[in-house]
Amino acid sequence: MKTCSQSSPIASAACRCAVSFIAQLSGLLRICMPVLFVLFLPLFFPSRAAAVQIHGPPEGLYVHQMAHCIFAAAMIFLIYLLSKYPPGKGTAWKYLKISLFFFFMWNINALIVHSLDVRLPDDALFKTADFWKNRLNPPLTLERWVYFVTKHDHFWCVTAMFFLVISLRSLCRDTEQKLTMRKETGKP
Repeated sequence: MKTCSQSSPIASAACRCAVSFIAQLSGLLRICMPVLFVLFLPLFFPSRAAAVQIHGPPEGLYVHQMAHCIFAAAMIFLIYLLSKYPPGKGTAWKYLKISLFFFFMWNINALIVHSLDVRLPDDALFKTADFWKNRLNPPLTLERWVYFVTKHDHFWCVTAMFFLVISLRSLCRDTEQKLTMRKETGKP
């Protein structure tokens, strides 16, 4: 057990209390860790991953659509802020604005495709296990074509994430260069 040599009796008592608590806690952890490990082990081997969440009609769709509207508005607001009050002139900020634009377009696209999901019949699109082999069923109306094209919304989202990664990488590189320059010049 660690000793506490403080000048005042109150500080010494507080130190002894803290050391005693830590000793008890470490003993408790030694006992609980195997139990916690066994309890949380199933989390590392899930039987299925529910990556797609189905929204119950009609409230789920309304909330989901509102979330896309708020996300799109946030992207426009951030683009406006970065244009009006630019935090820097590097390429990182340019790539970030491009990323925000693509996230905005992804949200608009998602709003359209979710609306068409509700309007079109279930047999409007012939769905296969291979996403790339999905086909439109006749009659081929403009609404069905728009649905088919907007159903590929990952093109917007992946492009947005790509520009976001490039932006963050560029921002990190710029920050590292500035820190290196400060170290070389001796400025804090």
